[in-house]
Amino acid sequence: MLNRKSIKTQFIVIFTAIILTSIIATIVTYFVGFIIFTSIEYKKIYPANYYEKKIPDIENYIRRKGESLLNIKEKSNIEKIIPSQGITYQIIDQNGDILYGTESQKFINNKEDLYKKINTNQGLNGRYVHIVPIIDKHGKIAGAVLLYYKLVPYYQSTTIKLIFTVILLSPFLYIIFFTILFSKKFVRDIKKPIDMLIEASEKIKQKNLDFNIDYKAKNEFGSLCEAFDDMKNELKRSLISQWKLEQQRHDMVEALAHDLKTPLSIIQGYTESLLESNLNDKEKLERYLNVIKNSTFRALQMIKEMLYTAEIESYNLSLEVVPIDINSFIQQKVESYKIISKSKNIDFKVKIFDVMPDKKTYKLQY
Repeated sequence: MLNRKSIKTQFIVIFTAIILTSIIATIVTYFVGFIIFTSIEYKKIYPANYYEKKIPDIENYIRRKGESLLNIKEKSNIEKIIPSQGITYQIIDQNGDILYGTESQKFINNKEDLYKKINTNQGLNGRYVHIVPIIDKHGKIAGAVLLYYKLVPYYQSTTIKLIFTVILLSPFLYIIFFTILFSKKFVRDIKKPIDMLIEASEKIKQKNLDFNIDYKAKNEFGSLCEAFDDMKNELKRSLISQWKLEQQRHDMVEALAHDLKTPLSIIQGYTESLLESNLNDKEKLERYLNVIKNSTFRALQMIKEMLYTAEIESYNLSLEVVPIDINSFIQQKVESYKIISKSKNIDFKVKIFDVMPDKKTYKLQY
């Protein structure tokens, strides 16, 4: 479909369609106008030279009447010969003075001007002036009749004139009409993806990323919608990743807080035991103090890890496998939990079996 083509292709096709349809419509309109013109010619419309063709008959009448036309009494008679719609006239004497007529504009200034222009057609502001001499009985020029006319079609009514004016202007009218018509379709085609992008922007503004832009086309708008959809998907993945990271950080803080409770409980238990017991037993005192020291160190390490949690996303942490002495590790844990177990009336016992010499034990550390 056309709306799936590139904007350039759509514009070329629409421009071509406007020109072709305007040409076809103009040809049809001119053909119909020609048929109408031929059917009413010389009835309701006259061709441009219609009144010019009547001038020879008027000249013959003027020659027959001669100098009698200089008398204003002949006005009614000559106006029966000269059609009032298409021709105006003047009767002048041999000096160029206007005696009577339906035209008031002076064209002949003096006798010399009359002799110069007699029996000629002169142009005057879009009109033509035909000068017919009036000859007296002695064969001299006694005056002249000036006939004013235009070479334009004449219509019996303004309605017919308006119809043919519209026909003549139809190419421009058709171009305007078809431009508006095809432009509406073009705007309607490009409005769909634009509305989709506006709607998608509003959804993103409302923090709603669960949508798809359903517009597929191999044009500029198709590429724009696809890029916008990709941007939305990337933003969605980024937000999900951030949410997961935040959740992991929250879980880690909870785990560290829970783990921190253990060494603090050990410190509290051993401290209370020391306060209640005989401090003269140096071996027991040293052992308890070592447990408190180790628990304190462990608590400090956990606090340090909690401080680093806020910057955890900026570091690429990795786990390292290191070998340990499992016997000493377990023995250390026994000392840490023995007092806590005793305070809760729990008999805490540990039995360590011999570790095979060819087997190594490992632990994970940061």
